[in-house]
Amino acid sequence: SARAYVSLAYDSERNKVVLFGGRTRDGQPFNDTWEWDGTKWEKREEDPTPPAARYGHAMAYDTEERRVVLYGGRSSAPGSSFADTWQWDGHRWHQLASASHPPGQSGHAMTYDKTNKKVVLLGRTSAGAETWTWDGDDWKQESPATAPQRREGHAMAYDEARGRIVLFGGNSGRYADSDDTWEWDGSTWTPIEPAESPATFPQTSRLAFDSVRQKVVLFAADPYYVT
Repeated sequence: SARAYVSLAYDSERNKVVLFGGRTRDGQPFNDTWEWDGTKWEKREEDPTPPAARYGHAMAYDTEERRVVLYGGRSSAPGSSFADTWQWDGHRWHQLASASHPPGQSGHAMTYDKTNKKVVLLGRTSAGAETWTWDGDDWKQESPATAPQRREGHAMAYDEARGRIVLFGGNSGRYADSDDTWEWDGSTWTPIEPAESPATFPQTSRLAFDSVRQKVVLFAADPYYVT
Protein backbone atom coordinates (compact mmCIF):
# COMPACT_ATOMS: atom_id res chain seq x y z
CA SER A 1 0.00 0.00 0.00
CA ALA A 2 1.02 3.64 -0.35
CA ARG A 3 3.58 4.64 2.29
CA ALA A 4 6.55 6.84 3.06
CA TYR A 5 9.73 6.60 5.18
CA VAL A 6 10.20 2.89 4.47
CA SER A 7 13.54 1.14 4.41
CA LEU A 8 14.82 -1.41 1.89
CA ALA A 9 17.88 -3.62 1.56
CA TYR A 10 19.06 -5.99 -1.17
CA ASP A 11 19.58 -9.59 -0.03
CA SER A 12 22.27 -10.74 -2.48
CA GLU A 13 22.16 -14.33 -1.17
CA ARG A 14 18.49 -14.72 -2.10
CA ASN A 15 18.40 -12.10 -4.89
CA LYS A 16 15.51 -10.21 -3.35
CA VAL A 17 14.89 -6.67 -2.15
CA VAL A 18 13.46 -6.63 1.38
CA LEU A 19 11.10 -3.87 2.55
CA PHE A 20 9.87 -3.29 6.08
CA GLY A 21 7.46 -0.80 7.60
CA GLY A 22 6.87 2.82 6.67
CA ARG A 23 3.85 5.00 7.38
CA THR A 24 0.69 6.36 5.81
CA ARG A 25 0.19 10.02 4.92
CA ASP A 26 -1.47 10.63 8.31
CA GLY A 27 1.36 8.97 10.23
CA GLN A 28 0.03 5.44 10.85
CA PRO A 29 3.05 3.07 10.91
CA PHE A 30 3.28 -0.40 9.36
CA ASN A 31 5.05 -3.56 10.56
CA ASP A 32 4.74 -5.65 7.41
CA THR A 33 7.56 -7.28 5.45
CA TRP A 34 7.60 -7.43 1.64
CA GLU A 35 10.05 -8.87 -0.89
CA TRP A 36 10.64 -7.90 -4.52
CA ASP A 37 12.12 -10.55 -6.82
CA GLY A 38 12.51 -8.34 -9.89
CA THR A 39 9.01 -9.10 -11.16
CA LYS A 40 6.54 -8.98 -8.30
CA TRP A 41 6.07 -8.03 -4.65
CA GLU A 42 5.32 -10.77 -2.11
CA LYS A 43 4.03 -10.03 1.39
CA ARG A 44 5.75 -12.26 3.96
CA GLU A 45 3.16 -13.15 6.56
CA GLU A 46 4.59 -16.26 8.24
CA ASP A 47 6.54 -14.40 10.95
CA PRO A 48 4.53 -14.35 14.23
CA THR A 49 6.79 -11.78 15.96
CA PRO A 50 7.98 -9.07 13.55
CA PRO A 51 9.48 -5.78 14.79
CA ALA A 52 6.98 -3.24 16.09
CA ALA A 53 5.35 -0.96 13.52
CA ARG A 54 7.72 1.88 12.64
CA TYR A 55 9.04 4.33 10.08
CA GLY A 56 12.29 6.24 9.62
CA HIS A 57 14.33 3.12 10.45
CA ALA A 58 17.41 1.96 8.53
CA MET A 59 18.35 -1.40 7.01
CA ALA A 60 21.49 -2.88 5.45
CA TYR A 61 22.44 -6.32 4.17
CA ASP A 62 25.30 -7.97 6.07
CA THR A 63 27.03 -10.18 3.48
CA GLU A 64 29.15 -11.89 6.15
CA GLU A 65 26.14 -12.96 8.24
CA ARG A 66 23.88 -13.20 5.17
CA ARG A 67 21.16 -11.32 7.01
CA VAL A 68 19.34 -8.02 6.62
CA VAL A 69 20.01 -5.81 9.67
CA LEU A 70 17.42 -3.28 10.89
CA TYR A 71 17.96 -0.59 13.51
CA GLY A 72 15.75 2.05 15.12
CA GLY A 73 12.88 4.05 13.69
CA ARG A 74 9.91 5.49 15.45
CA SER A 75 6.23 4.73 16.07
CA SER A 76 3.33 7.14 15.68
CA ALA A 77 3.79 8.47 19.23
CA PRO A 78 5.84 11.70 19.41
CA GLY A 79 9.37 11.18 20.65
CA SER A 80 9.15 7.38 20.75
CA SER A 81 12.23 6.28 18.84
CA PHE A 82 13.35 2.65 18.94
CA ALA A 83 16.82 1.48 19.96
CA ASP A 84 16.51 -2.14 18.89
CA THR A 85 18.46 -4.33 16.44
CA TRP A 86 16.81 -6.98 14.26
CA GLN A 87 17.91 -9.48 11.60
CA TRP A 88 15.83 -10.91 8.75
CA ASP A 89 16.91 -14.41 7.69
CA GLY A 90 14.53 -14.77 4.75
CA HIS A 91 11.77 -16.33 6.85
CA ARG A 92 11.43 -14.36 10.07
CA TRP A 93 12.82 -11.46 12.10
CA HIS A 94 15.08 -12.06 15.12
CA GLN A 95 15.69 -9.38 17.73
CA LEU A 96 19.34 -9.23 18.79
CA ALA A 97 20.76 -8.27 22.16
CA SER A 98 23.98 -6.29 22.40
CA ALA A 99 26.08 -4.92 25.23
CA SER A 100 25.95 -1.44 23.70
CA HIS A 101 23.96 0.21 20.94
CA PRO A 102 23.26 3.60 19.35
CA PRO A 103 20.67 5.80 21.06
CA GLY A 104 17.09 5.44 19.90
CA GLN A 105 16.52 7.46 16.75
CA SER A 106 14.99 7.76 13.31
CA GLY A 107 16.17 9.35 10.09
CA HIS A 108 19.62 7.77 10.40
CA ALA A 109 21.41 5.85 7.63
CA MET A 110 23.17 2.49 7.46
CA THR A 111 25.13 0.55 4.88
CA TYR A 112 27.47 -2.43 4.87
CA ASP A 113 31.23 -1.93 4.63
CA LYS A 114 32.44 -5.00 2.71
CA THR A 115 36.10 -4.13 3.23
CA ASN A 116 35.89 -4.12 7.01
CA LYS A 117 32.91 -6.51 7.20
CA LYS A 118 30.80 -4.23 9.36
CA VAL A 119 27.48 -2.43 9.15
CA VAL A 120 28.10 1.31 9.52
CA LEU A 121 25.49 3.65 11.00
CA LEU A 122 25.65 7.43 11.05
CA GLY A 123 23.07 8.69 13.50
CA ARG A 124 22.36 11.74 15.55
CA THR A 125 22.05 12.79 19.17
CA SER A 126 21.35 16.12 20.81
CA ALA A 127 25.12 16.61 20.97
CA GLY A 128 25.85 15.85 17.32
CA ALA A 129 26.45 13.04 14.85
CA GLU A 130 27.66 9.61 15.98
CA THR A 131 29.26 6.78 14.01
CA TRP A 132 28.54 3.21 15.09
CA THR A 133 29.60 -0.14 13.60
CA TRP A 134 27.94 -3.56 13.94
CA ASP A 135 30.12 -6.67 13.60
CA GLY A 136 27.33 -9.25 13.81
CA ASP A 137 27.51 -9.51 17.60
CA ASP A 138 27.71 -6.03 19.07
CA TRP A 139 27.60 -2.32 18.32
CA LYS A 140 30.70 -0.17 18.78
CA GLN A 141 30.80 3.61 18.82
CA GLU A 142 33.65 4.88 16.66
CA SER A 143 35.66 8.01 17.45
CA PRO A 144 36.87 9.53 14.17
CA ALA A 145 38.86 12.75 14.35
CA THR A 146 36.47 14.43 11.92
CA ALA A 147 32.84 13.60 11.14
CA PRO A 148 29.79 15.04 9.38
CA GLN A 149 27.71 17.45 11.42
CA ARG A 150 24.49 16.31 13.11
CA ARG A 151 21.85 15.42 10.50
CA GLU A 152 18.97 13.14 9.55
CA GLY A 153 17.55 11.91 6.27
CA HIS A 154 21.00 11.57 4.73
CA ALA A 155 21.96 8.84 2.26
CA MET A 156 24.83 6.34 2.35
CA ALA A 157 26.11 3.63 0.01
CA TYR A 158 29.20 1.46 -0.19
CA ASP A 159 31.36 2.12 -3.25
CA GLU A 160 32.68 -1.35 -4.12
CA ALA A 161 35.07 0.01 -6.74
CA ARG A 162 37.00 2.11 -4.21
CA GLY A 163 36.21 0.41 -0.91
CA ARG A 164 34.63 3.51 0.60
CA ILE A 165 31.26 4.44 2.06
CA VAL A 166 29.82 7.57 0.43
CA LEU A 167 27.47 9.90 2.32
CA PHE A 168 25.43 12.72 0.84
CA GLY A 169 23.09 15.41 2.16
CA GLY A 170 20.55 15.26 4.94
CA ASN A 171 18.94 17.83 7.17
CA SER A 172 20.75 19.38 10.13
CA GLY A 173 17.84 21.43 11.40
CA ARG A 174 14.63 23.11 10.41
CA TYR A 175 14.92 24.01 6.70
CA ALA A 176 18.71 23.47 6.86
CA ASP A 177 19.33 20.97 4.10
CA SER A 178 22.89 19.87 3.38
CA ASP A 179 24.56 19.21 0.03
CA ASP A 180 27.91 17.97 1.31
CA THR A 181 29.68 14.71 0.45
CA TRP A 182 31.72 12.59 2.86
CA GLU A 183 33.58 9.27 2.65
CA TRP A 184 34.26 6.67 5.35
CA ASP A 185 37.32 4.39 5.01
CA GLY A 186 36.72 2.25 8.08
CA SER A 187 38.24 4.64 10.61
CA THR A 188 37.94 8.20 9.33
CA TRP A 189 35.33 10.47 7.73
CA THR A 190 36.76 12.70 4.99
CA PRO A 191 34.86 15.64 3.43
CA ILE A 192 34.93 15.52 -0.36
CA GLU A 193 34.67 18.60 -2.57
CA PRO A 194 33.83 17.40 -6.09
CA ALA A 195 34.00 19.81 -9.00
CA GLU A 196 30.31 19.18 -9.62
CA SER A 197 27.77 18.17 -6.99
CA PRO A 198 23.99 17.54 -6.76
CA ALA A 199 21.78 20.35 -5.57
CA THR A 200 20.48 20.44 -2.00
CA PHE A 201 17.66 17.94 -1.51
CA PRO A 202 15.13 17.88 1.37
CA GLN A 203 16.37 14.85 3.35
CA THR A 204 14.97 12.28 0.91
CA SER A 205 17.94 11.47 -1.30
CA ARG A 206 19.00 7.83 -1.70
CA LEU A 207 22.28 6.33 -2.86
CA ALA A 208 23.04 2.95 -4.42
CA PHE A 209 26.09 1.41 -6.05
CA ASP A 210 25.70 0.44 -9.71
CA SER A 211 27.97 -2.61 -10.04
CA VAL A 212 27.76 -2.59 -13.85
CA ARG A 213 28.85 1.03 -14.30
CA GLN A 214 30.97 1.02 -11.11
CA LYS A 215 29.41 4.25 -9.89
CA VAL A 216 27.35 5.44 -6.95
CA VAL A 217 23.96 6.74 -8.14
CA LEU A 218 21.81 9.31 -6.33
CA PHE A 219 18.03 9.72 -6.56
CA ALA A 220 15.97 12.32 -4.70
CA ALA A 221 12.24 12.85 -4.29
CA ASP A 222 9.79 15.25 -2.66
CA PRO A 223 9.20 14.04 0.94
CA TYR A 224 5.66 15.39 1.09
CA TYR A 225 4.15 12.96 -1.42
CA VAL A 226 3.21 9.34 -0.74
CA THR A 227 2.94 7.30 -3.94
